[in-house]
Amino acid sequence: MADTSYPIRPASPPLADEVPDIRDRAVPALGPSAHLDATGLTCATLTPTIRFAVLGLEPGGLLEIVTDDPQAEEGLRSWTRLTGHGFIAADVGPGSARKFHIRRSPPRAAVTEKETD
Repeated sequence: MADTSYPIRPASPPLADEVPDIRDRAVPALGPSAHLDATGLTCATLTPTIRFAVLGLEPGGLLEIVTDDPQAEEGLRSWTRLTGHGFIAADVGPGSARKFHIRRSPPRAAVTEKETD
């Protein structure tokens, strides 16, 4: 694998003194919930790998992806549009590395026949 200079590791929870006072209201996490090193993967393996990682997050969770695939941004934008997940950010890293953030969407409600009539 190529050295991306991005540390790929499980996201650690914030320290107690860093957590805002949120009393009875939901606040989305500010940092990524998980990191995925997808260096060396191409579209055929990148999208299924990202799908698996996103589905492992809680709704609202943020996945940070590092890849060197030059077509990744276009593919991720299309995939998030089709799946309803959020494409949050794209950053160019050192060399050919790129970093993306995707937020998992809430589960969709099932549509029944009675609702469509």
